[in-house]
Amino acid sequence: MNKSFEEIKQILQKKEWIECRSLYIEKEAPNFILNIKMKMLLFISQMESSFNSFLDVLKDEIPPNLIHQNILKWVELQKIQDTERMNLLQIEYQRKRYEISRLSLKLSRELIHKKWFWEKKKSRMIYWKCDRSEDSSRKKRKMKINYHYISHEDAAFRRDFGTRRKEKQNKQIKNQNKIEIENDENNKNNENNENNENNENNENNENNEIEENQIEILLGSYREDRECRKDFSDKMEFFFEKKPDLVIISEKCQLILPMEEIEGNLIVTQKLIHFIPNIRKNEEKKAKEKIDYPILVSCKPMKTWKIEYIRYIYKRRYTLLHTALEIFLANNKNFFLNFPSGKRDFIHDEIIRLNPKCKYPFDTGNPRKWLKQSQYTKQWEARQISNFDYLMKLNTIASRSYNDLGQYPVFPWILTDYTSNTIDLSNPNVYRDLSKPIGALNEERISKLRNRFSEWNDTENSIPPFLYGTHYSTPGSVLYFLIRLEPFTTLSIRVHDGKFDHADRTFGSIPRTWEILMEQSSSDVKELIPEFFYLPEFLYNTNNFDLGKRQSSAERIEDCQLPPWASTAEQFIQIHREALESEYVSEHLHEWIDLIFGYKQIGQNAIEANNVFYYLTYEDQIDLNKLSQEDIDNILPQTKVFGQTPCQLLRKPHPKRLHLEDLVSREITQTLFWRMENLQSTKIFSTQITDSEIVFLSLYRPNQFLTFVDMPYQLKIATKDLTVSNYTVSFSSSFSQSYQDFFLKTSANQPNMDKSLTKQEISPFTLLKEKLFAPKRKNIGVFGPSLRSISDSVCMSEDGAFLISCCYCDDSFKIFRSNGMNLLQSIVYHRDIVTCIKYDSGFLVTGSRDTTVIIWEFDSAKGSINTQPKHIIHGHHDEITSIDIDAKLDILVTGSKNGICMMHTLSTGRYVHTIIDDNSRIVSLIRISQDGHIVVFTEPDYKLEVFSVNFKLLVSKKIKTRILCLSITKDSELIIFGTIDGHLDLLNLYDLSIKKASKFNEPIYSLVFLANDPFILAGSKSGKLYIILFYF
Repeated sequence: MNKSFEEIKQILQKKEWIECRSLYIEKEAPNFILNIKMKMLLFISQMESSFNSFLDVLKDEIPPNLIHQNILKWVELQKIQDTERMNLLQIEYQRKRYEISRLSLKLSRELIHKKWFWEKKKSRMIYWKCDRSEDSSRKKRKMKINYHYISHEDAAFRRDFGTRRKEKQNKQIKNQNKIEIENDENNKNNENNENNENNENNENNENNEIEENQIEILLGSYREDRECRKDFSDKMEFFFEKKPDLVIISEKCQLILPMEEIEGNLIVTQKLIHFIPNIRKNEEKKAKEKIDYPILVSCKPMKTWKIEYIRYIYKRRYTLLHTALEIFLANNKNFFLNFPSGKRDFIHDEIIRLNPKCKYPFDTGNPRKWLKQSQYTKQWEARQISNFDYLMKLNTIASRSYNDLGQYPVFPWILTDYTSNTIDLSNPNVYRDLSKPIGALNEERISKLRNRFSEWNDTENSIPPFLYGTHYSTPGSVLYFLIRLEPFTTLSIRVHDGKFDHADRTFGSIPRTWEILMEQSSSDVKELIPEFFYLPEFLYNTNNFDLGKRQSSAERIEDCQLPPWASTAEQFIQIHREALESEYVSEHLHEWIDLIFGYKQIGQNAIEANNVFYYLTYEDQIDLNKLSQEDIDNILPQTKVFGQTPCQLLRKPHPKRLHLEDLVSREITQTLFWRMENLQSTKIFSTQITDSEIVFLSLYRPNQFLTFVDMPYQLKIATKDLTVSNYTVSFSSSFSQSYQDFFLKTSANQPNMDKSLTKQEISPFTLLKEKLFAPKRKNIGVFGPSLRSISDSVCMSEDGAFLISCCYCDDSFKIFRSNGMNLLQSIVYHRDIVTCIKYDSGFLVTGSRDTTVIIWEFDSAKGSINTQPKHIIHGHHDEITSIDIDAKLDILVTGSKNGICMMHTLSTGRYVHTIIDDNSRIVSLIRISQDGHIVVFTEPDYKLEVFSVNFKLLVSKKIKTRILCLSITKDSELIIFGTIDGHLDLLNLYDLSIKKASKFNEPIYSLVFLANDPFILAGSKSGKLYIILFYF
């Protein structure tokens, strides 16, 4: 910050600025002010004259007393109207002030980030916290910069010494001896000498602090004054009370955050949802609870969401009561609202009335009915969704939410071997018995618990018998696992009265945690959380928290200790996920589902399965209507702390998953990766579809509509024209008995079949010229000269209705309708040739030689964009060579010719991190997998690198030659690329090992495949379309 402030000061002291101020501002200001005063005086005199004339008329016609009364009424009315106007002005002022401070702070962070105008020369430590956004599988993969990082040194001090550091320091100061003061005076000269030697360093440190504060004042802090927020909250409520015509719903509610209930009012208007926190009530509540540690959430003056941005709205349970709503937004974030008044269903219906698109197709208020209607169980049986996705869907239906730590999603322990150097996932002995709850895996322990259960006698308190006094999912167990990850670190400290928990009780080792669970005397029965299967970051202590030292070994706890068979947290997560998707777990997962979500959850079946917990964790065990308010107030807080059993989804045994050998007989397909292990052979067919290089291929269901783009040379002007052709791809047969039978069927009788495919063996494919197109190819423009890569120059909308292309000499990018290739829009905004373009879910991103990247909003229904950019991204200093985006993860990754690869958020354009910074390399290709892996290919070192979504390098590999096209399978398991020397290779994404390699006699410029189809289409330099078939 110090550099940026100095530069601002220098600008303000420049001669040009001083002259501008003296010539224009100081010179014109007095005249402007005088002009305003004159206008005001003229207006007042005119009003006074009109009022006097009015009084003269009244004197003649109306009695004086009545005139006096009317005047008083008029004055009172004017006062009320003036008060309302003043309140509205203050509300608008405070809202604008808040928005401006937020934007100013964002701008300041943008200007000082790496590769930007006021980049900090001295690197500073960057700290991270978990981003609340979720992907399509409800995984919270991303980290974001924690600008309000707290080291929690005081919490560590209180853990070690039982008091705050400041309190101890104050006691030490009070107990200082007078002799020490005298010694200080005697040594004053020596200290002055030392201060002179270090004077520059001290001044720099002080200047740093001063300038940090000055910049906060200059740019505005987004932290609002507490009293200002209270006043704002009161005035907003007053405003909406006076404007009943604007308000559709006004209801008291609670905004539920992890370990936080924010009291406030929900205001629903025609287009917006407002949550206005009751600041005074929240502070009184915190004072009553005696929270002496800083709260996690500094509540904003008001939260506002657009109704049109709501994607789904679910009915939810909170503290075992069905009174809540969880609303999911288009930006992949969500919020959880609880309505103690019981008006949840009415509010749910009103919001759906305002935005019918957000109506979920199933009845979310009835979990059992929801599961039955969704067909998720049948999809899982048929192996059409993974084990992880199915468990997450069950958690979602059963009202488990990331916003409520008492109902956090629950996942099973999978493995039992955490001590071997290697692990064989094909060995059934390494897996846990999924038919038993965690507490019943130790036979001696469950035997004792069964004896206590059978001898239970508590007639005094009327507590039903139970086996386990603790639950498998509690806020404490969630915070135990996530202690290294903010904001859960802060939440854990709050739970432990402002200090870290003792080091011996901290999550420091996965093998040790499993060992404790299996001990006979242990009462711990916690299951896992979803992060164990996708988020390695929670196992690293990247924020350098002081988690303490163990008493036994005096070993300081840092990163979590992993099993010997995993060298890194990323490898542990990968193996653990593979174990979850293994054949053993697939065959037995339904047994664990019966325990947690199914018929073994309650009743006699639960007793027989040793699956009985404390009665307050079940929603149907207490009739709150028969209890007093005092008893309810005592019971409900317990459910927040001691865990809640999920909603029961099944009353019958859960069906088993189909075996692999059953899939073919039922005409069910898997993704390409899961069948690569059973790959027997491949066959390659080819057909000449053009006479020049095929630079783009796309294939869309259900009619298998194939579009390709080629670039024939026009020798007269020495450039390349971009042309488009379309075909319909049809098959000779559908999947019938087996993949082999399908591929051996011929299509000799198919009309208009390319006869070149029948020379050696008949292909199952038929390419039919699209009837809607003219016989000749459609010329859509002239490419710009000297382009490095054309693989990112064309993209299509998700339904294949529109084609968007760039690289034109006029610096434009163009939008065409696929049906006929009619030009819909040509946009020129960049100041040089647009070199790459990508589209995903309403976002269109363009990169240019002018070093900028622009984010546009694309209307997929009309095939048009708003000509005003949504965001313009700077930071690159050379031509943009490749970009890729993922709307579900909200990330944009860009690469340039000078070896810089950066990540930004797609929705806001906010800078996140620089992934690669090496000016000796050229970022040639970038691809993002659905799981967030970032694959980057650079030249001239020909290096293929895989990064996590949090920009950690996972694996890299040297490629022998240049890659021209690259893609990632939908399951995020395979990388497929074509090279300039004719190689088409399939690599495992996690270790870059070759799964399958094919060799052609010419460069491969483009490729396309669909998730469940056993073939790849590849376009070559000579214009041939290669069809690679996989036999299993």
